[in-house]
Amino acid sequence: MKTIKIIIILLIICQTATLIFADTDPANPAKTKKPCGFPDDMNCFENRQIADAEMVNANYKALLERIQELTQIVCSYNPNHKICPDTQRIFRNSLGMTFMRIPAGTFMMGSPEDEPGRQNDETLHQVTITKDFFMQTTEVTQGQWKQVMGSNPSYFSNCGENCPVERVSWNDAQEFIEKVNNNNGGTYRLPTEAEWEYSARAGTQTPFFSGECISSEQVNYNGIYPLSGCPKGEDRGKTTPVALFQPNTWGLYDMHGNVWNWCQDWYSPNYPIEPVSDPKGPSSGTLKVRRGGSFVSNASDNRCAKRRNSLPEISYSYVGLRLVYSP
Repeated sequence: MKTIKIIIILLIICQTATLIFADTDPANPAKTKKPCGFPDDMNCFENRQIADAEMVNANYKALLERIQELTQIVCSYNPNHKICPDTQRIFRNSLGMTFMRIPAGTFMMGSPEDEPGRQNDETLHQVTITKDFFMQTTEVTQGQWKQVMGSNPSYFSNCGENCPVERVSWNDAQEFIEKVNNNNGGTYRLPTEAEWEYSARAGTQTPFFSGECISSEQVNYNGIYPLSGCPKGEDRGKTTPVALFQPNTWGLYDMHGNVWNWCQDWYSPNYPIEPVSDPKGPSSGTLKVRRGGSFVSNASDNRCAKRRNSLPEISYSYVGLRLVYSP
């Protein structure tokens, strides 16, 4: 992406210089400036000023068109870049849910063998996400859940409507999604495990989106138990409002900590070894995957690669959900 930025800057500079100092109208190359005599040809100078003004306007219009072309090129590679229009990278629905467009791409899913806290079910393998998708920027809040379901099951209900809903099972999540789909355009679902990790990493390959360590000033986790070699922090012992801490570079909040996120996949301890595209996990199973760690989790459980699983009918005060939206 840095390379693309540099190319754009150079192209704009070159284009600007060419247009500003050109003696030719880009809309009419044959219309070239001719020298005026002095002092006898004053009409020539007046006409020259008018022609110059017209040429500047034409050059400015051509420059804007070139910038728009370059912007489209950048946004085709990364819709989340700050120069891209919000309509291309952000979607908001009637429930107040915000979704960020995640670009298709390839990443290494799992963890290297020397990563602190690594488990045997994190075999490193290449995954390709072939299509863009929209990931909810936060966990589903208590207020959003209540709008759809009419009640709030959360243990930490006194945290407020902007806190994540929890104490919802995977089955509860499916009922919630069915009602959202019946009342809103598009299709909503849980993310696949691959989509979740791809989004959490946001182009990184470290244990956390922030690097080798995570702090309780960056996410809501049990800071008393950091990753090996990292400093200790605070243990809040409860959920916090969503989007309270910094997002990752793709604009997603609480991908580490606060509450675990249910995923769509059945759990399997065995990742594929060969490269795969758009994996959806086994076709059947007993346990459902959850990702991201929570406020009670140590740092190891908050790693991008960390996998947990639970029975789909069981709920916990530290497990919630976030949605994926497909137009």
